[in-house]
Order: sequence, then structure tokens, then C-alpha cells
Amino acid sequence: MSPFTIALICIAAILVLAPGIYFGIRFLAKMINSSSARDARDIHAQVYDALLKLKENEGGYLYQNVFVSALYGKVVLIDLLYVGKHGIYVFQIDYHSGRIRGGDNLNTWSTDKGNDSNEMDFYNPFVQNETNLLALEETIGHRELLRNIIIFPNADITDVDSRHVYTLKNLNTMFSVLPSSNLDNDMVNRLADEIQRFVDHPARSLEQHAQIRKQEEDAVAQGVCPLCGGTLLMRVSTHTGRKFWGCSNFPNCMFRKDL
Repeated sequence: MSPFTIALICIAAILVLAPGIYFGIRFLAKMINSSSARDARDIHAQVYDALLKLKENEGGYLYQNVFVSALYGKVVLIDLLYVGKHGIYVFQIDYHSGRIRGGDNLNTWSTDKGNDSNEMDFYNPFVQNETNLLALEETIGHRELLRNIIIFPNADITDVDSRHVYTLKNLNTMFSVLPSSNLDNDMVNRLADEIQRFVDHPARSLEQHAQIRKQEEDAVAQGVCPLCGGTLLMRVSTHTGRKFWGCSNFPNCMFRKDL
């Protein structure tokens, strides 16, 4: 059999098998993503249940998946939000596991899962959650009452230097560790009424949020600003030293995406 004939047979085999391989990979990726999504929902439910028990003991109001419209048309999604006599607690669930190392003022945190695996760096989650706090401050004010809280549900936070980081194991100690605002019932109810309007009239649904996030990611991948269509430029924050994508139409467009 000539080399030319062998080459033709190989090409024909590839053409026959390629669609099956492609769709097999797509199916596997879909299954993995679906499993990850289910795991995230289960963890979110566990955290919600733990906070619900705290609320039953302390009073107040607990909300989940709260959309808040901020300036420049930006909409943020707050994982969990508690309003009570202690203040307004803005929770972000971080799904990193293993041994977490970080601190309030460190730009970069890391996680070590052991088993000879390499450490993985990630950005300070307080900085990410700060976007949610700023959105609340813009809409309801009361910055002095806002608390930035990060929850690593199943991680080891022994090496985290912060009183504002918790796990499922020690979440029940939160109100005894952090200072309380000692708000009276009238103030708590007024704050809850302001938060309730975001719940009653959400800026978007979870499905819309996921779709818009996907569209934003696609635009950013192409170097296009998802807000105004401008060109994305890599910039460096003068405050934190972190790199981010900024819009060429700044300051008329305030879009930014951390790298």
C-alpha cells in the first residue's frame, strides 16, 4: 500500500471520527460544568441555612441573590445580605478550598490543597466584594453600617489575617467577634424596607445575569468594551498595583475588568 493511499485512509478516518470526538468533548465539558454548578448551589444553600440559624437567634432580615443597580448602569449581584441590629452584612461566598493564606491588606491571596499540588494565587476577595458595598452605598447610603464579609465554606482559614473571614464551622461566632452597630428596631426595619425594594423589583433575573455575564466575557475576550463598544486597554491601578482592562472612552465610560 502506497504512502499516498495510507494518508487518504488516515484523513478519511479523521473525518469520520472527528464529529464524535468533538461532541464527546462538548458533552464531557457540559457534564463537568453542570456538576460544578450543582456543587456551588449546594454550598450556597448550606451557607444560607447557617446564616438563617443566626438570624433566628439575632433577629433581623436575610436576603440572597440581591441585584443592585449602581452608577453607570452597572448591576451587581450580592450573594447574601443580612440586615439587623449589628449592621448591614454583605457576604461573598468564595469557593476556594484547601489552606487559605491572605490578609485584609494583601493584594494577592493563595490556596494550598496539599498532596504536592502547587499553590494557586487569587485576588483579595475583599476588593471584589467592595464593588457590592459601593453599589449599596450609592443607592441607600449608610457606609458606616456596611460590613464586608467573606465566607470560604469548607476551607482552612488558619493563615488568614482578618476578622472578616469565616467558614461554615465558625460562622456562628461572627456577631460575637465583630463590633455591633447596636441599631434599634425602627432603624433595622427602615434599612430592611430599602433593601426589600431590590428584592421586589430586581434589576435582572439570575438567568439574565448569567447571559449578560457570558456576553461581557465574550466581548472582553475580543478586546471590546461591553458597555460602549470602545477598545479595552490594559491599565494598572495606582492604588493596588493590580492590572485591569479599562475602556478607551474613560472617563465617559467607567467599565473595568480585573485581570
